[in-house]
Amino acid sequence: MQISEPSPCIGVCILDPEWGQVCVGCHRFLIEINNWQYYSNEEKKQINKRIQDLRDEDVEDYPDYR
Repeated sequence: MQISEPSPCIGVCILDPEWGQVCVGCHRFLIEINNWQYYSNEEKKQINKRIQDLRDEDVEDYPDYR
């Protein structure tokens, strides 16, 4: 039996007020949240990797556009 990929949900379910398409808690897009139960484990892994990469970013590396 294959173990299901865990949901990245952390229980802070608030959509980004500017776009309304990204959860500020788990960083999933609204469509990913709605379709999570239908995704294969491979698709869930890809989403979790994207989220982890986002969390690992260092804001000091961001360009300053001022």
